[in-house]
Amino acid sequence: MDKTPPPPPNDSELHALFGSDSDVRRDITLLSYLLSQVQYEKDFFGKSKAADKSDSNMLEAWSHLAFMLTTGDTNDPAVTGQVESDAITAAVVTRNVSHRSSHASQTSQFLVSKLEAQKTGKQLLNEYFSTSMDVPYSEHAADVFAILKCLFAPVPNPAAVASKRTLALTIFIARRCQLKLRAHINQGTKLWLKHPLELSHSWYHGPVREKPVSKQFLLPAGVQDFLVSFNLHPEPVPPSKEGDLTYTVSQDTTVSWVDMLNESLKTMREMYRPSDQWDGDEAYALYKAIVILHYAAIRGVLEHLVTSELAAVLAANYSLGAQSSSKLGEAIMTLSRDPATASPSATASPPAAAYPPATASPPAGTFSSIAAPGLAMGEAKVEDQPEDGGNETGEDKRDNQDSHEGIETVPEDIPVTGEGAGAFMVRYLRTLCIPYAAARYNVLYGERMPSRNIRFEAYMLSSKPSIPSVTVDTVHEFAHRFFKRFAFPQVDSEDLTSVFKTLAKPLARGPLDVAEHAEATLMAFAYSSRCEGGTVHGTVPGPGTLSTVLSMFQAPRVPVGVSKKCCFCCYTLAALLKKHARLDFVLQGTHSVIYPWVPPDGIPVGVLIDLRLALVRVLYDTIAEAVKTVRPLQTLLPVSIKKSPRVN
Repeated sequence: MDKTPPPPPNDSELHALFGSDSDVRRDITLLSYLLSQVQYEKDFFGKSKAADKSDSNMLEAWSHLAFMLTTGDTNDPAVTGQVESDAITAAVVTRNVSHRSSHASQTSQFLVSKLEAQKTGKQLLNEYFSTSMDVPYSEHAADVFAILKCLFAPVPNPAAVASKRTLALTIFIARRCQLKLRAHINQGTKLWLKHPLELSHSWYHGPVREKPVSKQFLLPAGVQDFLVSFNLHPEPVPPSKEGDLTYTVSQDTTVSWVDMLNESLKTMREMYRPSDQWDGDEAYALYKAIVILHYAAIRGVLEHLVTSELAAVLAANYSLGAQSSSKLGEAIMTLSRDPATASPSATASPPAAAYPPATASPPAGTFSSIAAPGLAMGEAKVEDQPEDGGNETGEDKRDNQDSHEGIETVPEDIPVTGEGAGAFMVRYLRTLCIPYAAARYNVLYGERMPSRNIRFEAYMLSSKPSIPSVTVDTVHEFAHRFFKRFAFPQVDSEDLTSVFKTLAKPLARGPLDVAEHAEATLMAFAYSSRCEGGTVHGTVPGPGTLSTVLSMFQAPRVPVGVSKKCCFCCYTLAALLKKHARLDFVLQGTHSVIYPWVPPDGIPVGVLIDLRLALVRVLYDTIAEAVKTVRPLQTLLPVSIKKSPRVN
């Protein structure tokens, strides 16, 4: 029997899988469910890399704002807006938000309400150490914009208050976003078998190790008192013109530097906890921990401490890459296992302790040999701004050309192939410092505002999507059609059908867990407002809320700020809207992973059909690639456990 796989189907053949009366929204939801956790690297639309830098600059403010609005107890929001000479308008798009404002304007699909804070921004900054944590999300969003309005208002001498404002806003963000930040810390114990700062600490305190060569670094004067407590002193040379002090990382001081960084991690862990309030000393201790880790990362101290030997240890203890697998790929791989021993528990990822020891690790300093799906989330490079004046809070005035920091998001998958272990660790650790980076950015932004009052308005958009019905029967019926039309001769079609039955089992226990992503909702709203005559599905904009919000989407390019890269479906949706409707959305990029996803209402059918085509192409390619691995494994199984031939 010929086991040669047929050539891949063309677009027409893939389209023919669905009838003209097929519910395209349900098809997309079904396909995204079946492809959950699959990462598809192929770029269908070939976005030019030349636009990356300008895109990053355009997204900078909105990316920082998106993180400030991501508390961790709700789905990640998307934020957009426009900056004019006399006004700033912003909109937060999220879901699962209860709108109780009497000023809300309801369209047929979207709810739009103006955000109004209960306190002024000045009050919120003055009371930073007792910031309430348990507040409705709409209240949190309103508070964030109240603070920004305060920062952007003219003051006689903005530089004189910059330090206190940066401290206050950093702690405010740390309080309100402590769930998210605690998750960032915990992510370090998921990416590695142990948090990388703890791994580094243990390694340097072990037997005699390779230590880095001596090297000098410039650090802000504001961190001096913190470093002195670890017997780390600046060199007796004059400060730089920016006020920086010179520190030497030598073989004699490396352990002290590592101790200091590990202590910063302990402080963060202790502070990110449910609490009515922090006293001033606790808040300041957390601030110092964040600031020193921030500057150790961006000035190169952290990466310098990662010697080739330590890099090999970090690589050997990297755990998530070996475990990363889509549900579809894992289910197909079970076809190679002994049916007598394969069980739901047997198909799960092995425990962390079972992963290869250091002797089987990739080459020192790289992750290039890790063969698993995944691309590090969070490379949204946004050019940094000049830093604050040197003072007691640890800020300085380094020139913009000398500092390219950017905003980072949690790397949730394996690192970029070939990325150094030290560089990847630093990129992860910078996610722990985002409260300071975001606070400093917005304080500086306010300093640069014109010395006049500027109108500042913020709105919240949300929708209640209609969730298509995807059941066990839906999956079974689709599997029957799919494998009747497309052959994978390397593996028995009944076996592949059983894979889909395995994927359908969770649907028998409860309804499909699927979400409408905030980025997609924002894009749907933009399409509705721009491509349907300035109205939202027949609702005529009034003189207030709706007309102001709709005007944001008339810009040639609409920024979509989020706290991490977007998924495959959102990225593809943006590309298709540009192709079909000439709507240009500026995104941070994509990590290329597919999650259960429901299309927002209001997207044109032609766009949805092309998105469905992209997903079914991914499904075919994923199965075709997986069975290449299954067949060789099956041939290696003992005859006694191979599947017996059927007797007709």
